[in-house]
Amino acid sequence: MKKSGSHKQFTALCAKYLSKSISKAGLDELSELLKEPENEALFKEYIRINYALDFNLTDYSSAKSKLLLLSKVNNDSIKKRKIKIVAPYHYAVAASIAALLCLGIYLKLQQSQLTDSTDNNSNVELVKVLPGSEKAILTLENGQKLVLNETNSFKNEKAESDGKSIVYNSKNKTKEIAYNELSIPRGGEFFIQLADGTKVWLNSESKLKYPINFEKGKLRKVELLYGEAYFDVSSSEKNKGARFRVVTQGQEIEVLGTEFNIKAYKSDNFIATTLIEGRVAVTHIDSSVILKPAQQAIVINTDSNIVINTVDVDNEIAWKNGFFSFEKQSLSEILKILSRWYDVTIVYEDEAKKNFMFSGVLKRTSNIKELLINIEKTERVVFEIEGKTIMIK
Repeated sequence: MKKSGSHKQFTALCAKYLSKSISKAGLDELSELLKEPENEALFKEYIRINYALDFNLTDYSSAKSKLLLLSKVNNDSIKKRKIKIVAPYHYAVAASIAALLCLGIYLKLQQSQLTDSTDNNSNVELVKVLPGSEKAILTLENGQKLVLNETNSFKNEKAESDGKSIVYNSKNKTKEIAYNELSIPRGGEFFIQLADGTKVWLNSESKLKYPINFEKGKLRKVELLYGEAYFDVSSSEKNKGARFRVVTQGQEIEVLGTEFNIKAYKSDNFIATTLIEGRVAVTHIDSSVILKPAQQAIVINTDSNIVINTVDVDNEIAWKNGFFSFEKQSLSEILKILSRWYDVTIVYEDEAKKNFMFSGVLKRTSNIKELLINIEKTERVVFEIEGKTIMIK
């Protein structure tokens, strides 16, 4: 692959990246071209304009003005495309090196803008509300509770944890079927590998119940008691044909080998199941549906029906990949998500502002003030931070 390319080709690739229509080969080519300082500088300028517009979307019609502005710097090559700063989901799931490189440049630029801008115009106090980290509470079969974090590790014949994740021994010969529970507090996340090889990423304020070992050839069953989890299920072929089932709040998901995300928080009145790869069957009361990749099943707690939507899976699993991704979401929903990760309390002095819509992307490792400052720039809301409480005025 050539390391350089024409200006026209480069801008075309940038346009495809921003419009979410770039191919894997295109991402690879763009990655190579970004090694040239001139191209990198130009790409940053494109991202700067796109980023500024993304964080200032206040209604659906604003996308039109965003498209017009970006088209001026892209030689009219994207006049008919919708602009988004999210890589195509196939490559996001595959964690494409090229896509991550582009995101890295975007986030560096974002941090630079925040550093260079004066905070004198912001009402967000310059206090450091720390982001979440890897931490969990492990409840063993005998009821003993262990705190797992970067300073506390754990090991026995059944499992081992370095404080950031826990892996169960696939060769555990214990015949007794016993259960452990892993609870993730507000401001936490954790990774677990079950004894059958299934990998699970747990988000803040979540709890998983699972057996410490599985009977060979028999149904593998775990329970997401509440919260959000991303499952990468070990195939039935590796487990003597045994199927895998996840139970959560009256809903059952059965799979043979696949990747999917479940959101079932106690504070929500619904369960959202998003399929990334493979095939799953979602059952709720008397209803059952088969999901295809990029489909999401919504189950309302008070309804027996299952609603199927096609979604942008990048947004749904951004948390698992280390990002917040909000696309035309209400302030209420955004702050609910942030409150779990940063472990803060949200107080509204003006309830009407809950319904204001915003879009944006931010790393989960960032200080919360960075996102709040950008929202404040819309001049629609004002934030004040006192300790672990955020007030909206």
